[in-house]
Amino acid sequence: MLELIKLHGGTIDVASTLGAGSTFTVTLPLGAAHLPQDRLDKSVQSRLTTTNLQSYVSEASWLLPSPEEVYTPPAAVPTSEETENVGDGEFQPGGRVLFADDNADMRAYVNRLLRQHYEIKTVADGEAALQAVKEYQPDILLTDVMMPKMDGIELLNRLRADPQTSTLPIILLSARAGEEAKIEGVKAGANDYLVKPFSARELLARVGTHLQLVRLRKKAEDAVRMERERLYGLFSQAPAAIAVLDGPQHVYTLANPLYQKVFNRTQEELLGNPFKEVFPELAGQGVYEIFDTVFATGETFVASEYPVSFSRSEHGILEQTYFNFVAHPIKDANDKVENIMIHAFEVTEQVHTRQQIKESEERFRTLAENIPNLVWMATPKGWIYWFNSRWYAYTGTTPEDMEADGWESVHDPNVLPSVRKRWEKSLASGEPFEMVFPLKGADEVFRPFLTRMMPIYDDAGMIVQWFGTSTDITEQKRLEQQKDEFIGIASHELKTPVTSLKAYTQLLERRFRKDGDARASELLHKMDGQLNRLTGLIKDLLDVTKIESGKLIFQNSTFELNALIDEIVEETQRTTLTHTIHQELSAPAMVCGDRDRLGQVLINLLTNAIKYSPQAGKILVKTAYRDKYIVTSIQDFGIGIPKERHTQVFERFFRVEGENQTTYPGLGLGLYISAEFVKRHHGSIWIESEEGKGTTVSFSLPLEHASNMVESEYKNERGRLQLDEL
Repeated sequence: MLELIKLHGGTIDVASTLGAGSTFTVTLPLGAAHLPQDRLDKSVQSRLTTTNLQSYVSEASWLLPSPEEVYTPPAAVPTSEETENVGDGEFQPGGRVLFADDNADMRAYVNRLLRQHYEIKTVADGEAALQAVKEYQPDILLTDVMMPKMDGIELLNRLRADPQTSTLPIILLSARAGEEAKIEGVKAGANDYLVKPFSARELLARVGTHLQLVRLRKKAEDAVRMERERLYGLFSQAPAAIAVLDGPQHVYTLANPLYQKVFNRTQEELLGNPFKEVFPELAGQGVYEIFDTVFATGETFVASEYPVSFSRSEHGILEQTYFNFVAHPIKDANDKVENIMIHAFEVTEQVHTRQQIKESEERFRTLAENIPNLVWMATPKGWIYWFNSRWYAYTGTTPEDMEADGWESVHDPNVLPSVRKRWEKSLASGEPFEMVFPLKGADEVFRPFLTRMMPIYDDAGMIVQWFGTSTDITEQKRLEQQKDEFIGIASHELKTPVTSLKAYTQLLERRFRKDGDARASELLHKMDGQLNRLTGLIKDLLDVTKIESGKLIFQNSTFELNALIDEIVEETQRTTLTHTIHQELSAPAMVCGDRDRLGQVLINLLTNAIKYSPQAGKILVKTAYRDKYIVTSIQDFGIGIPKERHTQVFERFFRVEGENQTTYPGLGLGLYISAEFVKRHHGSIWIESEEGKGTTVSFSLPLEHASNMVESEYKNERGRLQLDEL
């Protein structure tokens, strides 16, 4: 104080009486003429008005006792400890203020200023202030710079270094004036800087402003906390593994239940612990560096099927896993990264499955390259994306030639439409594709190929691809043609001698019967029966030859179906003593076709029904109208046919086997011939059978053709009558 008075050209005197008190007298010259002119601040001088001076006088009067107060002698001046808690008992709603100053008079003065508006606590040094901040939890701290034990700057640094108090508003109070002192205080981390002496109004304004900012910040923090709690609630229910890491050490602040389950860590093991401590086994796998980069740059990191080896068991065994994950930075209002949110899906099973499929495909392609067939694979929608080397070798094409629908270039243009139609039908229904059609070779020659396409399903029953093969059947076709030619020649050559043999047999039978030789007559009758069977076989072989060569001719007419059925049933019934043929016929139906050929169909079906039901005694014949068709069914109650062989029964030379693999007699041509006859009458034929319970063979014939033929015949007959009349 003495030095300050001397700097201003003044003097100080003291008069004191022991036990009575002291009087300090400060004398200062008026004006500024006595002061060094180079040290005067003109701007400050211009502000020293009477009003300003009065404010300082008023402020100083707070340090003096009021007239109502009893004068306290110097010995009874309260100590700093006695003035610490003045006003503590009365809570003020404006906020909590902590004031640190080693001057007891200053503490009392500030206490009187602020306690009318706020709850205030005062302490005498920095160490006491540091402890009081933890216990008292003030909303704002006012601290002198120069204090014993711990000064204001060290106190400021200690508080800013603690995350719990790093945002506490702090106002430094100091007798040091000037720009540099203020800048030094702000750089140290102070929110504000007040120069002593200061006015009461300025102190109240500064404290009030910062407390208002505290309230606004708390309100914002509460809103953020509530929003964060809401988001955390959503994260807890999310169907993905979600966690939030805080700060540069990536400390867990949130881990939803699915995250805990996926990584097999409890909430206690995660929350409050750094990522590196929770997963030390991830060192060297790039994960630490990813999080460090996201925190430093603020840029989101996205990974697909990221490989990670970590332990999910108590034994510490590392497990190779794969994750799709996003590490997203969460920023504060100043665009500074505070947290990292992790959003992860484990895809280990999908990766392993794909790897297995890839390995399986590689093995499959190796196999496909080594079989003597043309092989290809197609997508579920039918796009053929792979051909084996034999395909390219036979067709003389390249992979580029086969792009898109390039495979069509090796097909016969006349057959291609039917191939596409059958292929599209299989794609729509998921049924296997099988067809014989020609493919053009590198030598420009078309050769017949048997082509099969099989759907491949996944575990869910969905088609994932089609697998196709084409087998060159040129040699097979040549052999079949030779066989057909042989059958045609043999059956034709056999027909004449068998017919002659049958005639001679019948003549001999009549002669022996006339001569009374019953035994010889009976033997010749049996011989005639066997010749009838042989004639039937030859007739079947001739029919097959005509069918294959396209020379089968039909003699179409309109006739009543029920009458034909009655006739065939009557003839067949005379040939069997073991079965009774029952009829359940609908109303008479007119059909158009070759009556003899359709009669042959009925004979074939009835004889088959009798042949394959040796233990049953009943055959049932039914007819029924179905839309524009009449359906005829022949049902037996015999051995039946296994379901897996239903599609084979209409093939040439197919024969049904009974118990103990016994094959029934016959060439296996009856159903094949019947099916061809029905198809050429614009009808269809099918089978329903259950092994051990019997078989029903049904065929349909269109009624429209019959009505058209009747109308045509009516017009022709009417025309003839008109001509006759002329």
